[in-house]
Amino acid sequence: MIPEPTTTKGREQLRERMRNVQNLPIIMEIADVVVHETAEPEVIVGEFESRITSKQTGKRITTSNIMVLRVRNGLIVSSRDYHNHALLAESMGSPPQ
Repeated sequence: MIPEPTTTKGREQLRERMRNVQNLPIIMEIADVVVHETAEPEVIVGEFESRITSKQTGKRITTSNIMVLRVRNGLIVSSRDYHNHALLAESMGSPPQ
């Protein structure tokens, strides 16, 4: 089953989500980060690769990602992360649907 996109609201939810990353059945490395400035000073777009290894099978995949961030007074006020949910689910052992 393909995981549904989720929305994280607020700093505490984001902290909890990041704490739980270590409990996932994968190891994720971020590479090839490129940051693009936009015409809107608060908004940046980041491109990066996630190099993912399954803890269960050792299978490795690479996904391309885009993240759109709005930063105000040094704090992230919104974030959207786009990646290949189907490939990630498949790498975690879930058949695509």
